[in-house]
Amino acid sequence: MAWPALEPLNRASTAALSDASLRLVAAIGRYHAGTARAHRIIVVFDGPPRPAVGEMARGEGIEVNFGAGESADRLILEEADDIKGREPNAEILVVTSDRALARQAEWLGARVMAPRTFETEVAFYKA
Repeated sequence: MAWPALEPLNRASTAALSDASLRLVAAIGRYHAGTARAHRIIVVFDGPPRPAVGEMARGEGIEVNFGAGESADRLILEEADDIKGREPNAEILVVTSDRALARQAEWLGARVMAPRTFETEVAFYKA
């Protein structure tokens, strides 16, 4: 997902990226709690694992995957395909601004939402 708050960090330091990732997971955690944890949430980050992010996500009931050499897009599509294979009627939401990923996710039966739209929904659940 090209989360708007992370966009300026594309070339940032690992520490700055970890901080931004923690803020993203915290915001999604508030959303998850505010929706009574009615959704299974999986966040996929490009790059190597960031332990603090993974620990925070587990505490919020959120699954986190890191690309660590693999494409985050590929991981997202594999996860969506696996879920649909196990639960054909599952509702899947992929949040992305990547048009190619959006088309592939829709082909798999996922609903796609733009990051700014999802950010608005998440912002409703403030701390």
